[in-house]
Amino acid sequence: MKMTKADITALSEIVAKYDTPERRLKFLEAYYAAKLGWVQDVNKRYRWDLIALAYGEAGAVISCYNDDHIDTALRRIVPKLKLEKV
Repeated sequence: MKMTKADITALSEIVAKYDTPERRLKFLEAYYAAKLGWVQDVNKRYRWDLIALAYGEAGAVISCYNDDHIDTALRRIVPKLKLEKV
């Protein structure tokens, strides 16, 4: 089952509260400081960190979808990180 437009819109509004410039900067600083070479896809890690933060609000929206559907929606919602040195 693909995620409905209504659920994508709801998820977008919820995730937007957590996807702030400050959080992006802190994430990148932590990523470079820890040299997290084991993270294969830093953007995916960031998207899923956001959903973990927002789970209290987003849980009802995403509960009937599998991880692939959720990640596809998150890729549309969350802009990619700029991976230059911070």
